[in-house]
Amino acid sequence: MTAKNSMEQFFTHSALPSRELSRAVISESIISVKVAHLAVEHVRATPEMVAADMTFIDMGADSLDVIEFIIALEEAFAIEISRDDECDITRPSEAVAYVEGRLGKGGLDNG
Repeated sequence: MTAKNSMEQFFTHSALPSRELSRAVISESIISVKVAHLAVEHVRATPEMVAADMTFIDMGADSLDVIEFIIALEEAFAIEISRDDECDITRPSEAVAYVEGRLGKGGLDNG
């Protein structure tokens, strides 16, 4: 297995803990890595853009790219993001903070 294939496997949705596992298992670093991967995949950002915490628009994303990112975020972390909250997620760091907040408030169980 190549390094690229193992990284792709790591980043698949199944690589994250399921609803049955404790929220405590999902650490900040795992959330950050997964959010970065989703930004690269759906917003077509570079890792450097994500590290610089540019806004999705500054990364060259259009509104459809951002919607696809939000949907991927919901699926990856088994959460639901309201339309009001979607507007507050404009950069990777905000996505990480949002996910951390939701998981800390029972986001896996209460959606």
